[in-house]
Amino acid sequence: MKLDALLENAKSGAAWVWTQLGEFAELLKHSKVARARAQVAIAVCIVACGRTSPTANAPDSSKPVPSTVAASDGGEGPHEAHEAMDELWSRAAEGAEEDVIRLARTLGPTGLADGATTKETNRLAAKAMGYTEGLAGLAWLADKAAGDDAELALEAAESAVRLAARGRDQNDPEDVEEMREGCKKLLAVSKGSAAKSLKIKAIRAMRLLADRGCQKLEDIPKDFDLAP
Repeated sequence: MKLDALLENAKSGAAWVWTQLGEFAELLKHSKVARARAQVAIAVCIVACGRTSPTANAPDSSKPVPSTVAASDGGEGPHEAHEAMDELWSRAAEGAEEDVIRLARTLGPTGLADGATTKETNRLAAKAMGYTEGLAGLAWLADKAAGDDAELALEAAESAVRLAARGRDQNDPEDVEEMREGCKKLLAVSKGSAAKSLKIKAIRAMRLLADRGCQKLEDIPKDFDLAP
């Protein structure tokens, strides 16, 4: 009888936990403060864990944590998150792929774009953007690929190819607008006066995304050898 009671209590406890997790997930969707606090906790945890394992696996998240922190009702302020984010950027700048992925998965496309305020962080963001979820980062990458900084443009185009080559993602339907905007800019790059190496990457990205409505295959230039 005691064992039956224990099992019943365990079932009830598990059900309660799942209920609370479901309510918490809904809260994160609608509460900026909740998302801000979650960001602080995740960022600090990632950095703290990383101090003992610099090449720890990047967090596996289907939705990136928002980059902007605003705890308007008290509690954790932006200071802790800013320090944690600064360290994430610094570690990613050292070049280890695991740290670049960690930066991408923590900040997501919007956070990377917002944090790209210098020449160095723009290039780092371009590299990391290829590891973000979905296709929301394609428009930003295409914009950089069309810019005047040749090194940044090539890095951005390479990341655009990486995003496109990953295959379909559960976030793709939400990112249709960004994908189409990016594809429009990539098409302009492929038909413009950019270096051949840059055009090849733009064309490759568009071809990989053609079945998702990026561009019609007949509209994508075919006069380049796309072999690596």
